[in-house]
Amino acid sequence: MKQTRLDEPPGYTARREELRQAEVELMRHREKVAALRRQLPPGAAVEDYEFLEGPRRLADGDDPVTIVRLSELFTSPAAGAGRPARHVRQAPVVALPHVHHVG
Repeated sequence: MKQTRLDEPPGYTARREELRQAEVELMRHREKVAALRRQLPPGAAVEDYEFLEGPRRLADGDDPVTIVRLSELFTSPAAGAGRPARHVRQAPVVALPHVHHVG
């Protein structure tokens, strides 16, 4: 199949067509696997796991600061509305001095 006007060697053109056909075959196989996955019946129920998320900076120590549940990883933020915050520790509040404007 000639697709370009480039002066390509015949061996290159044949190998490129072989690659194109392999990519088409791969795409069809991937679609077949996706269809099988969608047809898979529901499996056994999985318990909700809890992960302890550590601090964002290593210098803050090793204490876990956040509990994250597996079920919360797959829900939108709106789904968690109304629930208490999961964070155990809050960021410190820094008081800034009052600035007087002269003018």
